[in-house]
Amino acid sequence: RGLRPLSKPLTHDAEENANHSIRYLIRALQHCGEPGRRNDITVKLAAVYERLGDLYTSTGRFTRAHQHYKQGVQLFQSIGDVQAASALAFRLGELFLARARSS
Repeated sequence: RGLRPLSKPLTHDAEENANHSIRYLIRALQHCGEPGRRNDITVKLAAVYERLGDLYTSTGRFTRAHQHYKQGVQLFQSIGDVQAASALAFRLGELFLARARSS
């Protein structure tokens, strides 16, 4: 059960590219046994979740931002990465503040 390439072309759409990145990085994380490499992957994965949530927030797509931040928090809690989970939980708090200000 090795890694098969995903058949997704590159695109200029930031949202779509970020979603592809998340899928690839999660697959890499699932198949990586080397602790140092796993750490590199989780750092990149956290950055993508954060950027995607930020993109949705900046464009007023608060529900989508909430979904991605929350998915990231749950993922990082499940693998024991407290720092990444906390950073995304902080972004969730900022999201609710942004929603309150826009109401």
